[in-house]
Amino acid sequence: SLLFHPVSCFPMNTPSPQVASGFDPVTTSDRFVLLDALRALALVGVCFANLEWFTGYRLVPMAFIEHWPLVDKVTMQLSQLFIDGKAFGLFSLLFGVGFAVQLHRAEARGTNGARFFARRLGILLMIGAVHALLLWYGDILQLYALVGFALLLFRHYSDRALLRWGVGLSLMGFLVNLGWHQMVPALPAATYDAHMDHAVRTFAGPSYGATLAANLDMIWEDQVLSWGPPVAGCWILARLLLGYCFGRWAMRTGFFQNPAAYARPLRRLFGWALVVGLGGGLLLRAVSVLLLAHRLNPDGYLVLMREVLRDPANLALSVAYAAGFGLLALRARWAAALGVLAPMGQMALTNYLVQTLVGLWLCYGYGLGLGLIGHIGPFASVGVCAAEVLAQLAFSHWWMRRFRFGPAEWLWRSLSYGHWQRLRRPIPALVAFG
Repeated sequence: SLLFHPVSCFPMNTPSPQVASGFDPVTTSDRFVLLDALRALALVGVCFANLEWFTGYRLVPMAFIEHWPLVDKVTMQLSQLFIDGKAFGLFSLLFGVGFAVQLHRAEARGTNGARFFARRLGILLMIGAVHALLLWYGDILQLYALVGFALLLFRHYSDRALLRWGVGLSLMGFLVNLGWHQMVPALPAATYDAHMDHAVRTFAGPSYGATLAANLDMIWEDQVLSWGPPVAGCWILARLLLGYCFGRWAMRTGFFQNPAAYARPLRRLFGWALVVGLGGGLLLRAVSVLLLAHRLNPDGYLVLMREVLRDPANLALSVAYAAGFGLLALRARWAAALGVLAPMGQMALTNYLVQTLVGLWLCYGYGLGLGLIGHIGPFASVGVCAAEVLAQLAFSHWWMRRFRFGPAEWLWRSLSYGHWQRLRRPIPALVAFG
């Protein structure tokens, strides 16, 4: 195995075909393993956030929540404070960082990185379309792929311009959201609740055909009417641009090779992002609790403030998570522990899709599904998520010791390059001692 220097986010520059513990190379090409570990952290949040929808408790009317046990109410509030929108934001930031890394390496090889990245986005769009139409309406891959094409237009912008656009789009998301809902009014509350109740009953039923029809309805109502593609595009592009800006700066300055040299600005970033993200998040939760108690006019100025602060607060806390994770990686005690997460992040696409399959099996009724939708509350979801993440982590370690890529990553990579990639790791030769 290879040694890992605890103050470096980058593995030792020595190729190895094996997977070791901690921040070690997993292929013959160097990887930024801290980024893989961060992807795993985001996957943990995505797992719990998506369970909220699979189990159906995010689909129930607000009045029903009032009758929940206190432990479920507290769990939901903590989830919305620390997880909802933050795991999505962290993934988006890492997507932008990955774009910067790919472009940098392509330029070093003298190849057209933008063209290859566009081809990868096209394949990702197809994977996301299959995932959304045939499995689950909550797919995010399509949005990443579509907004990723817009990211290509910014690849020659200066760092300062990228920062302006990133922060500006995050703040502007509220106005875009307001304009979208003026053009496409949301369904009346009673109609929306009836549709959600019908969806839950259908998902719990045994018919795959009826589930597909309900899935399409949910794509329209949840992804178009409630959220809106322009709104989603605005917020996702903001994160991609900020991630791209950081990734390009990190590649240029050698941050990944020697992050300890930037510990002080990293601490400042963590502090400010935590104050803004946590402060804004607590304000949002306070308003939501008042709304839940029917003590606040839904059209009042505090609700307007909540909508204005929602995305900047989510984005700030996502940045705080990334910066805090980086600071922990500078400590020898934490470095190896964080590195254990890396294999799960190396096959992030596979694990994301498997999380969908597990959610469908647990909560939906068709096929071998257990049909538990509506019977798993927020607190119970914590245990389900923990068991699922531990199983995925163990499987990822087992898989990456034997193979170079996750199954979905191998397919994505093979289609992007136009030929099948070698999947299995070479078996080390046995040396006999006489």
